[in-house]
Amino acid sequence: MKNNWPTKKLGEVAEAFSGTWGPPDSSGTAVLRSTNFNNNGTILWNDVAYRSVPSNKVDQLALNQGDILLEKSGGSPAQPVGRVVYFEQSKNEKIVYGNFISKLQVKNKDMEPKFLFYYLLYFYKTGNINKYQSQTTGIRNLHLKDYLGIEIPKFDTNIQKKIVERLNAIRKAQELCDTQIQKNEEFFESLFISSIVNGIDKKLGELFDRQCKTILPIKTPNKEFNFIGLENIESNTGNLINFQVNNGGKIKSNKFIFQKGDVLYGKLRPYLNKVWLAGFNGICSTDIWVLRPNSKKIDATILSTLVKSNVVLQRMSSIMTGTNLPRANPKSFDSLIVKIPTLKNQKELTKKLDATQDYKKLLLKQKSLLKELFDSVLYKSMNGEMDN
Repeated sequence: MKNNWPTKKLGEVAEAFSGTWGPPDSSGTAVLRSTNFNNNGTILWNDVAYRSVPSNKVDQLALNQGDILLEKSGGSPAQPVGRVVYFEQSKNEKIVYGNFISKLQVKNKDMEPKFLFYYLLYFYKTGNINKYQSQTTGIRNLHLKDYLGIEIPKFDTNIQKKIVERLNAIRKAQELCDTQIQKNEEFFESLFISSIVNGIDKKLGELFDRQCKTILPIKTPNKEFNFIGLENIESNTGNLINFQVNNGGKIKSNKFIFQKGDVLYGKLRPYLNKVWLAGFNGICSTDIWVLRPNSKKIDATILSTLVKSNVVLQRMSSIMTGTNLPRANPKSFDSLIVKIPTLKNQKELTKKLDATQDYKKLLLKQKSLLKELFDSVLYKSMNGEMDN
């Protein structure tokens, strides 16, 4: 650290409280779990559990503005336990937290709660958290006693406030960017739905040719392949994620061949809605259908948007086959009756959809840059490398 600021142990500046649990009760108390933890330190409110919790426990554990929630059990082989979120939701109801979570409540008047949260977020992001956990059967457990012994820099309270203000400002920009992305997606969906309301009825299978040509990449171990697996297609968005070129020697089994303009549809667990309009030639998992648009009937962008739409998603999710590994059935998929615009109207619609998608790409780029900025400022602030 640039400045030799004094430190205090976490347990000296904050007190830890254990959580609770109870049987399901739709009219019970809201209980936050680790599934409500976003990796960026915010709370996900779309899947809150409601449990029967004694009223005295609710009063004792109810969360207040400025409380910090710490994940003490969970994680995965690839994700450490020890994530933190900051509670600042203004809700009328009392909210508590599960028994795999601890609440940290600041007890030192010289420590800003939001600063402590940001420091613990920094501690997690830099990988220091790995020293304070053990793993059994895929679940990681935090050594809470040792964690409470970590050293927290005791910056002057004015510096703490400046750091919080700086990071909050970036957070606000991130929230605005996320809102714009959501509005863009809603506009895209409404634009498409309104265009097909009075469209032509067609069987989905009439709009494409399913490509089944395969290749065994390992036969050419030094050749580079653009390989797409299900894990490379983001659910619902149609975005490509974590993609990288692979040598054939690393790809052991047969793969389907696709070309630019094909629509890749994840047939395994179709409710995940993994659809990608190919932007280049390559190969993909055989758990992905390669749909080549029939250019006399439908544009590639329209087909991609159609098979990713809620109309197809809901129908395919209700007629999957298989229990452990549910898959889309090709006959059921091909026989779905869908509405499409006339070919003439498709051209105009494609222009509008492409323009909307181009704007979304700019927003996603901005989101990425804001994340880089936040992480950089967080790191430098906590290491005393910025003029606070």
